Amino acid sequence: MKVVTHKCPNCNANLKLKDGSRDGVCEYCGSHFTIDDGIKRVEHSGTVEITDDTSLKVAYTTLHKFKDYDTAYELYLELLDKYAHKPEVYIGLILSITNEFKKEITRVKEMEEINDYWEKYTSIASDHDCKKYLSNITSLNKEFWLKILNDSTNNFKDLDCKVSSRELNIYWNNYILYCDKNEKAKLEDKVNKFITSKYNKEEKKKKTIKIVLITILVIILVAIISICLYFLNEKVVVKNKEVKVSELSMECHIDGTCSSYNFLEKNLDKTYSDIVISNVVIDKENLKVTFTTYLKNIFKTEEKDIEFKLIDDMGPVIEEVNCSYTDTDNIDLNTCFKLYDYSDGEIDNSKAIINTDGIDFKEAGNKIIEIKVSDKDGNESKKDINVNITKSDLVVNASFGNTYVEVNKTIKFSYSISPDVKNKNVSLEYDKNIVSIDENNNIKGLKYGTTTICIVPEYDVNKKHCFDLRVINECKNSYTFNFDGGTEKDIIAGLDFCPGTYKVYVGLLNKNNPKSIYFYEKEGEFMHKGSLLVWKGTSHNEEGDKHTFLLDNTVRVTDGITSVTLKK
Repeated sequence: MKVVTHKCPNCNANLKLKDGSRDGVCEYCGSHFTIDDGIKRVEHSGTVEITDDTSLKVAYTTLHKFKDYDTAYELYLELLDKYAHKPEVYIGLILSITNEFKKEITRVKEMEEINDYWEKYTSIASDHDCKKYLSNITSLNKEFWLKILNDSTNNFKDLDCKVSSRELNIYWNNYILYCDKNEKAKLEDKVNKFITSKYNKEEKKKKTIKIVLITILVIILVAIISICLYFLNEKVVVKNKEVKVSELSMECHIDGTCSSYNFLEKNLDKTYSDIVISNVVIDKENLKVTFTTYLKNIFKTEEKDIEFKLIDDMGPVIEEVNCSYTDTDNIDLNTCFKLYDYSDGEIDNSKAIINTDGIDFKEAGNKIIEIKVSDKDGNESKKDINVNITKSDLVVNASFGNTYVEVNKTIKFSYSISPDVKNKNVSLEYDKNIVSIDENNNIKGLKYGTTTICIVPEYDVNKKHCFDLRVINECKNSYTFNFDGGTEKDIIAGLDFCPGTYKVYVGLLNKNNPKSIYFYEKEGEFMHKGSLLVWKGTSHNEEGDKHTFLLDNTVRVTDGITSVTLKK
């Protein structure tokens, strides 16, 4: 039959109850108990006094009567703080761990725990009581430490065992505390020789490791010193003092800016340090170029000017300039390149021949134009230049004060176009019967109604911007409407009230019974709901809510509201 275990609320011992039964008696403290719902609650009845002796008796009974060593160990541990002065707690712990000296101990920590409890037990127990267990403790220690010595050394045959000579020495000293003279003499020579050999081997290994580490350290120091000497004596050495104009123009512009220095690196001895170019001066009259360089490493920074003679091996130089446009009306192809001749000086861009055959600049994309130019000696140069047309999407924005205007009154609106194209002209589309718009973008209301106003840019008519404008009649800032049994009224801007924020006054049949007011847009979208705190239409005149009305609103009320008055 299944046994269900619970905890006694009196002494915390395990309660054992047969399946199906609800009542019982604690075997340890004698409490009567009832199990409610099987697991939810344990109730004990009767008067059972739990004394210090009772707790010790429960632990003693668990150990000696029921042989429940694990539970007994836990009970004695709980008693340890309170009864540290009682020797029966320490011997109880020892007997629980060793199963009353019938269990084989296999772990050093467990043996050390037993000996710790034994030392405390012998310090407070009588000699008579200590003698009861002395032989068991002696036998347990002697067998354990001998087994640990044999197992950890493979019966003293394995010098490479994981246990150190220091640990083996501890095991041996613990063993000889409990063995007799004959047993010690039988093993002493063998153990000492093994521990000595183990110690010598460990020391030899440490010495070898130390020598290896010192050797590595010396090698690293020599390497560091060699590297330091190299960097301290490193120089920039120029192999060739001449540079062709064609080679220079591939990487440097005539204004002294360079995209790379590959030709310079070819003319220098290889170096492990960084060579930084801080300045480039091109002397076009004397045909030479000077580079200000810095040799930088962790030990020094050395500045040096490197001068090269320029060999003019080509005619006019055509340099490409970054050329990107969003507005095709603003394209000036002469800004997309520069012309220069090292022998004759600068050349006017107008002397170049620009070939744009077959190119449509109105479409976005990368366009390739051909540039040709000749010098006075008849030398011709030709180069393809990139022109990038991005044609960013046009965006038209409009801003205005209101989305409504009263009849015979005027509001003003403004607009903007981005990106900043050259052609900013726009046309306007709207119902001329509803509003009129003058050249200064003033909108005048002509008659009640709604019109859509669209701003159409000439640059791209597909990017027009439209907005709705409402023309309203002259409106009121105070309006009262009554409810004769119906619960819904429509208020239309221009006919009844001006858009804006109003105080809400409510007439009630019973002023002590607040009612609800609901506001909806004309199309039915919910705007506000709830029991408003209002200005009552009575002598109380209590301050209440404000409500912001837009254009068309529907007001719904619950029964008991007779009127609603709106006042700005």
